[in-house]
Amino acid sequence: MQLMTMNERKFQPFEGAPGMEVCVLSEHGDGGLSLFVKLQPGASVPRHSHLGREESVILQGRVDVGGHVAKAGDYVNMTHGEEHEVRAEEETIFFVVVNQGYKVVG
Repeated sequence: MQLMTMNERKFQPFEGAPGMEVCVLSEHGDGGLSLFVKLQPGASVPRHSHLGREESVILQGRVDVGGHVAKAGDYVNMTHGEEHEVRAEEETIFFVVVNQGYKVVG
């Protein structure tokens, strides 16, 4: 069993994305990850697609995901190959499960 308390979360800057930080919880071995993402207001997750599904739950804040607003409590499911970017409308934290990895596009 692994337990990580809120106080133990260590966010690290994500290279090439000012205002974005990540806290990797686990690596799946196939390129996939489970992680928390923290975005400052106006910060963006670079445009990317996934080799598998991506599932996210917004824990705090509001983000624009491909023209749709997701807020605290909302669930977002992206399918294999679906390109998107995420832009924070306010400080936002979300939990993400990335299956089989991702690739930055553009």
